[in-house]
Amino acid sequence: MGMYHSTYFAYGFQIPQTDPDRLEDLELGYLLAGDYDRDMVFLVTQCVEVRLGTYKTVRPHDATQGQYEDWDEQLRAAAETLAVTPITEPGWIVVPDLS
Repeated sequence: MGMYHSTYFAYGFQIPQTDPDRLEDLELGYLLAGDYDRDMVFLVTQCVEVRLGTYKTVRPHDATQGQYEDWDEQLRAAAETLAVTPITEPGWIVVPDLS
């Protein structure tokens, strides 16, 4: 069995583990990523994947204050729909993934 390495740069927050089927029903993005068999769950509005050995230029400072407010509201509404309390505040996160 091979290993796959990737990293995600996303705007969102981590939530407690939840039924993956419930995530499929959201109108928002999500990540299941982390250390091999210990994936964490993240709700995200913006996401860029960066594969091992490559790079991407990401410009989070180009988002407006209004966009951040909209994204934060979308994230809060999704967490409420799932009946979970976010583990972190909304923000730009870097999530290494090994699977």
